[in-house]
Amino acid sequence: IALHSHPTVKRKDTTMNEMAQLAFWRAVERCLTAFYHFSLPDAREKALELRKQIEELGPKTSKMIYHDQPLNVASDIAGQHDANIPHEWIESYRQILRECHW
Repeated sequence: IALHSHPTVKRKDTTMNEMAQLAFWRAVERCLTAFYHFSLPDAREKALELRKQIEELGPKTSKMIYHDQPLNVASDIAGQHDANIPHEWIESYRQILRECHW
């Protein structure tokens, strides 16, 4: 199941502030550790590296990342951007989103 086409996994709010951005990147980090077995320091480093690259592109472009799912971003970081998200990950992913307030 491709997560971005899964109708039951949606972000509640499209307004983006600093707290929401932090929650997004925290969820990306958690996805990297939970699904792709990154260590927490490696997950933080990779997420921060991507965040900096995106922010250097300017505010209009950098805001586009927040329209994606954190798991899709984590999948891209892990080099699995073309992979379908296993159905059995969906509930764990929902839990990560709740815990990260995303």
